[in-house]
Parts: sequence; C-alpha cells; structure tokens
Amino acid sequence: MHTFDDLRVFVDEFADLDLDANDRDHRINEGYLELCIRSEWTQARKEFGPGVDGQEAYGLGDDVARILSLRLDGRLLREITEDTRDAFVSGQTIPARIDMGTYYIAPDVTGVRQLGLYPTPAGGDPISGRIVRRPSPMLDATDVPAVPYEFCGGIVAYAAAKAYAYTEDDPTLADRAMREFEMCVQRLTQARRKFNRSGPFLMKQM
Repeated sequence: MHTFDDLRVFVDEFADLDLDANDRDHRINEGYLELCIRSEWTQARKEFGPGVDGQEAYGLGDDVARILSLRLDGRLLREITEDTRDAFVSGQTIPARIDMGTYYIAPDVTGVRQLGLYPTPAGGDPISGRIVRRPSPMLDATDVPAVPYEFCGGIVAYAAAKAYAYTEDDPTLADRAMREFEMCVQRLTQARRKFNRSGPFLMKQM
C-alpha cells in the first residue's frame, strides 16, 4: 500500500529534482486522475434521479469524468452533441430512432456541466448511468490512491514527466517518463478487463 507521502518521496527520487512541494503534489494528483480516467478503473453506477416533467437538463456532478452508458427507465439512450440537439429542436435535422431517446452534456450559463435529455422525459422515469468517476484528490499524507499499489508507479512517472518538461533541457527525460506512464495505463486497462471477464466488476453505487 502506497500513501500520498510515499508518492511524494518516489517523485523526488525519480525526478532527482528540487521540486516545489505544491507543484509536485498537483502533478501527482493530475497523474492519479489521468490514470484512473484513461484506464476507466474508477467505474461506478450513478443515479441521476427521476425525470421531472418539462425538465430537460439535470445536474451532472463534479464526480463524473465520463459517461459510458445512460438509461432512462431501463432504455439505453444514444449520446449526441449539443449542436445536434439544437438541430433537432430547430427542425434542421430529423433524428433517427429519436423514440429511444438521446442525451448530451453541455454547460449551463454559469459554466457548470449539465446532463441534457432529449426528448424531455416523463416525470418519475429513473435516470441511471454507468460512469467513470473522477477520483477525489489526495490531500493528507496518509491518503491512498484507489488503484492497486503496483500501478502507483504510473502516477510517479506522470508527475516526473511533467517536472522534466518544465525544468530540464533534455526532452528525452520527459518522453521516457511519459512512455512509462502510458504503459501503466495500458496495463491497468488490461487488469480491469480481466476482472470483467473473471467476474462482476465491482462498481461503486454513486
């Protein structure tokens, strides 16, 4: 088990640089986020609540990094862009299989991401999805990343690659560290798929 403090030490040793502590911690959490999202390790099921009559947009939540699938009252919805939705509404485009329903992600007037459903669902219909959850950043020294300890090296490699990119003239150092991170993403993705094949992948209910 590797803690946040362990990762700090590993980054300092890996990069062999006198890094600013705040920048180092930011890069570690950035690598942790990238590793989880790109490998889809932090899959979860999330309930977005029942549909409300006349309401098209619903809160997406800061925890949602990516929607893998979305269902309305058990029916699988098709993802579209906000531009496509606008074309539907204006009559510029006639959607195929619109009866099955669609969804899109777009910011509201304040810039907060919203989940949009088109056509507007009937009131009371459950809205649920399979998502990739955005992991909470590590803040305390004893915090432990939500990935198996053998993949924590990828987090360290990412942080080191970013440090090299800003502090070293030799681009091969950053490239080598980033390649190590990319390999870790691939291996963690394979591990997740193996879990899926061998049995139900335990996805947290959000």
